[in-house]
Amino acid sequence: SLSTGATQQLYLAMRLAIMSHLDHDREHLPVFIDEALVNWDAARRGRGSQLLRELSQTRQVFVMTCHERWAEELIDAGASRVDLT
Repeated sequence: SLSTGATQQLYLAMRLAIMSHLDHDREHLPVFIDEALVNWDAARRGRGSQLLRELSQTRQVFVMTCHERWAEELIDAGASRVDLT
């Protein structure tokens, strides 16, 4: 039995691994993430943001959130913000 945050971490790891496998030696697919890190504690969310920043060096990363605080954390980690409303 895992917490919601731990479950989301596992799902994100699995999605990234599958994506890496599917586009190995091909054009890298973009990554779309919707609220995947919202239930992570601050330390893990910071490491997750760093992972997404590293991932953005080789592929486009789109993160959707309605949480202003998390959006600011991503901007602090180097993300660009696009408001859709």
